[in-house]
Amino acid sequence: MSEGTKIIIRNQSLTHSDVEVVRAALSVIEGGRVSGNSTCYCFCTRFNDGLVIYANKNKLSDTLTAF
Repeated sequence: MSEGTKIIIRNQSLTHSDVEVVRAALSVIEGGRVSGNSTCYCFCTRFNDGLVIYANKNKLSDTLTAF
């Protein structure tokens, strides 16, 4: 039995709530793995309200960091 995917969401934004960041992260995840030969979530996603999410593929997880 394989272990599930671990996704870490970091809110480094000074202007967006955790709920807003989680919703934006969900949008990135729903977009699928489109970077790094379809192995990573979109490396950088900028939203109309100024929020930016960077995605990083780690050995055992994915990290989405909001600024």
